[in-house]
Amino acid sequence: MLKIWRILTVKSDLNTTAFVYKWIELSTGKWYIGARIAKGCNPSDGYICSSKEVLNLIRENKEEWHREILAIGNPLYIRELENLYLNSLQIINH
Repeated sequence: MLKIWRILTVKSDLNTTAFVYKWIELSTGKWYIGARIAKGCNPSDGYICSSKEVLNLIRENKEEWHREILAIGNPLYIRELENLYLNSLQIINH
């Protein structure tokens, strides 16, 4: 069962729009979930991901990958939400 997380509020840079994203490799259905919370970030800032392995795969064949924005919000909330996604998906995959 998923827990409902409380939304935390913190003073943040007005130019920052933190987000959780998911990259899907279209040919295999494999995916990667991450979050972007850097100062000044936003979903259209061109950021790909922090995994060097996945980053190289996406750069090699961008047409085979699709990115979805799963959530947008406060950086602390986004970090908690990313952890919730990853922990929940690990439980499902075991």
